[in-house]
Amino acid sequence: MECPDLFPLGDKWVLVGSLYKTNQWWVGTIAGNPPRFTPEQVGILDYGNGYAAKTGTTWVQSGDARRLVFGFTGWSEPTMPTGCGRALIIPRDLKVQGSELKISPIPETAVLRKPGTMHAGNAASAALASGSQVELRLNCSTSASTGKVGLRTLATSDGKHYTEIGYDFEARAFYADHSSCCAAPNTIVQRAPLSSAMLGQRMELSVFVDGGLIEAFLGGRVITPLVAPDSDAGAPADRVTTVTNTASVTCTVASWQLAY
Repeated sequence: MECPDLFPLGDKWVLVGSLYKTNQWWVGTIAGNPPRFTPEQVGILDYGNGYAAKTGTTWVQSGDARRLVFGFTGWSEPTMPTGCGRALIIPRDLKVQGSELKISPIPETAVLRKPGTMHAGNAASAALASGSQVELRLNCSTSASTGKVGLRTLATSDGKHYTEIGYDFEARAFYADHSSCCAAPNTIVQRAPLSSAMLGQRMELSVFVDGGLIEAFLGGRVITPLVAPDSDAGAPADRVTTVTNTASVTCTVASWQLAY
């Protein structure tokens, strides 16, 4: 285990560690003399390319017990840009619910939104912010049992190239599909198990795109895909995002161009 990190959060203790390309978390308790950590539940910190995570508290600055996790995008992956991949990820908020660690984007990312670039409305008709540096928020009902709902981002105008981020109701999984992302064909789909019961009556998919780095959040889970869009198929400024909805659920969407 690399980068072990043990800290209190709520009424539990959390252990985070890096285990060969995967960051795992354990939520549990500490008791005894000498103290012993007993895990109650284990999970994965990032179902995509997140590694070497370490945490810090905002207690000194704000006086609250907020906990943030930091990290980078790890090592080489088949669909990432050649010679790249060690980008820092956005800091993420951590919370414990029961014995499960929940991860969400920090609200401070709002300062990256370019003024006047917001698009919002019904997902079936709303235009979305264009380009390869965007923030996307898709809010949908969870009344379906089959089909998928999500976003196709970094898409070319002809719709042939894109990275799809979404939720599969039948498989009960949050996913990132790389199969149409890049010049080289592939069948890569990163998945995070997530039941619709855990999502509640509505789900919000939050996606941050910075070129080939995508950070996607849903239901306390995170997937960080790394992709290398084919530059011959479309320039970064010409890339678009669209909604895909084979589950026929009702959705609203909001989007912004970002200034990284």
